[in-house]
Amino acid sequence: MKSIYRKYIKIVVSFWAVCFVILLFSYLIVLAPQEKQRRMTEQKLAEATQHAQSAREAADEKNELLEQLKKSESTLKDFVIDRDNAANLTFDIGRISSDIKLNSFSSISTVSEEGLKTDNHKYINARQITVNFNSSFNKFATFLNLLERKRPAILIDTFSITRSPESDTGNKVNMKLAVLVEKEAKTKGVDG
Repeated sequence: MKSIYRKYIKIVVSFWAVCFVILLFSYLIVLAPQEKQRRMTEQKLAEATQHAQSAREAADEKNELLEQLKKSESTLKDFVIDRDNAANLTFDIGRISSDIKLNSFSSISTVSEEGLKTDNHKYINARQITVNFNSSFNKFATFLNLLERKRPAILIDTFSITRSPESDTGNKVNMKLAVLVEKEAKTKGVDG
């Protein structure tokens, strides 16, 4: 009987050993590659998620920068006049003087680059306008106030007031105004 049990135990152990080897081979052939594939897929998913998050952050940053650029352009328009509208500026100043009835008004416009010779000002020029007129102090103050409120900004470089020998014509005023004028650019706007 011992030999039957031994034989039986050998058969059972051999059967289980064969089953274990088959299970081990099936794990190595089927399940191990699947596990490796699953890890690689999870890694790719993590990378793709990270790239997508980076892309969303970059898009948000781009939108913020575009918004800042639009705000900067609108602020710039308060100080820099378009090249096309620069010719009308002298007429606008003349209209302001005629509205407040300044005497002997004259203006001369010249393009000046003496203050803008550095590379930092590739896109703007300074235009100087020399204005001469006779007026009372109140009319001068009104004229000055209207120039300061005008958009784009008109900068007052210098002015001098000389008392006129004839008291009825008012004081003689000589002003040098400066305006920043946009140079013609190859690309315009936010989207370029």
